[in-house]
Amino acid sequence: GKIKRHFFNRVALEQDFTVLATGHNLDDEVARLFSNTLRWDVAYLSDQGPALEAEEGTGDELGGFARKVKPLWRLTEYETANYAFLRGIDYHFAPCPYSRGASFTFYKTLWADLEEEMPGRKLDFYQGFLERGRPVFSTAAAKDAAELKPCAECGMPTSQDLCGVCRIRRVINEEEQG
Repeated sequence: GKIKRHFFNRVALEQDFTVLATGHNLDDEVARLFSNTLRWDVAYLSDQGPALEAEEGTGDELGGFARKVKPLWRLTEYETANYAFLRGIDYHFAPCPYSRGASFTFYKTLWADLEEEMPGRKLDFYQGFLERGRPVFSTAAAKDAAELKPCAECGMPTSQDLCGVCRIRRVINEEEQG
């Protein structure tokens, strides 16, 4: 996910896109919110939502982070798959080969079971967070927000010397050499 987000953001900035739209749906958003809540990750909880404003970096040539929107956030995976099927749109439905044992997959299954027993619970949970929780976490995170600066290797925005993708790249290169 980190690598995917990195390159989506890079392309959006390099191509001067005004917004980056993703296919995240209600199941994705609820699983992410649930995971972030279990860890009380204030930074992630503060920017959880269907629209994320652009963030400016300092001193880098590309800028910071592109504005992002998630237009499918109210629809479940099931609903979007049915729509694609009915419209004759090809879609990818195989699970990611790297997702086996991932907590995110477990949380999606947990929420699917809860939704089966209590219809509407996913949407209630997510909308409740957007209305009541996100403003609180946004305020708390603003106090602790780290300033973005360009990655020393690739120039993409980061709060550290190296962005997450360049840190991954370094580990892989060290393992290959070592």
